[in-house]
Amino acid sequence: MRFVSCALLLGSVLVWVVEGGSLLASLLNTKTKARCSSLSEASIAVLEQTLQDGSVPRGESVTLLCSVTASPPTGISWYKDGKLLNPDETLIEEELAPRVQIGIATVESRLVIPCFSKAHAGKYTCQADTRCGATQSQSATLSVDYSEKESRCRATYPPVITQATMTRIEMAQNPVHLMCRAVGVPKPRIAWTRVDDEGREVSIENDVRFQKQASGDLIVFGPVNSEVAQMEFRCTARNPFGEASYESVIIYTNEN
Repeated sequence: MRFVSCALLLGSVLVWVVEGGSLLASLLNTKTKARCSSLSEASIAVLEQTLQDGSVPRGESVTLLCSVTASPPTGISWYKDGKLLNPDETLIEEELAPRVQIGIATVESRLVIPCFSKAHAGKYTCQADTRCGATQSQSATLSVDYSEKESRCRATYPPVITQATMTRIEMAQNPVHLMCRAVGVPKPRIAWTRVDDEGREVSIENDVRFQKQASGDLIVFGPVNSEVAQMEFRCTARNPFGEASYESVIIYTNEN
């Protein structure tokens, strides 16, 4: 498997594209404004690495990697030649609208092409948009390497976590949205556990403080107790051909 890396962090311009009526656009814009106004500091974003051009043999798997640290938190969108590839993978942040939030998170995203072919050649772009500030992006061109022998494509492949929260800084009283999305054939199942101070995994099933979403994400409604400074969680995606895990850390502050 080949990796082309890119890390991304953004700044401050509102770009919001909605297909549908003006009423829907108005409602979404109202939610966005409320979310932006709840931030304790100005919206930020930082671009850390650069996506690089590459040449890929036919039949090989290739993974493009981007990471973004932003406030408010955002997922990463992927485009090929200007066409959006992952419309369901951008972050939908907490709908509970806290009065004030710090909302700083680092998110990693992977675009997986399991069997590269001529049809996959083109310009790929990863883009992050805080919806409270500037949109930044990085692009790279992938071409076909005809000098290498074509590999045989597999009908199945193990899970790859495609979008996940690495770290999140937030006030202790606020809910936190941790991302974990995965691909694989067959489609993987996602499970979450909490990691205690000794590194042991603790089940969070039937605990009302933790709510798993249909997307695979997890909503955390505050720390285990008021003295907890941070919490660590592990997201694991499994299918019959393997598993992939990702650790997410929430750092709590009592700042008002």
